[in-house]
Amino acid sequence: MKTLLSLCVLFFSSSLIAQDIIGTAWIFYEKDGDKKVILFEDDGTFIYQNLKSKSGNEGKVFGDENETWKQDGDLVIISFNDGYKLLPLRINKSGNKMSGIGANEEGVVDEVEAFKIK
Repeated sequence: MKTLLSLCVLFFSSSLIAQDIIGTAWIFYEKDGDKKVILFEDDGTFIYQNLKSKSGNEGKVFGDENETWKQDGDLVIISFNDGYKLLPLRINKSGNKMSGIGANEEGVVDEVEAFKIK
């Protein structure tokens, strides 16, 4: 009985901590002013649309096998353009916000907050 109770506690506590992001859409706000929407696909890839972008790619949609993500509990690691930019984020306990600091290969660092929209 004690083992069963321990398993139930472990299962329910881990399900409360880790919010699965497969099939969800999030709006991302970067400290540099960029804004994008990301949709996390079930195959570990994602597609995104730049809503506001310093690079001039506003309105453009990107996404192929070079845009990938992984989740381990409340940690989500997003890899843009085959690792050119890596973004490790933590999901809050409510499962509706992610935040963290990422960097690209050139060393440009950016703070990011993301909010679940779907």
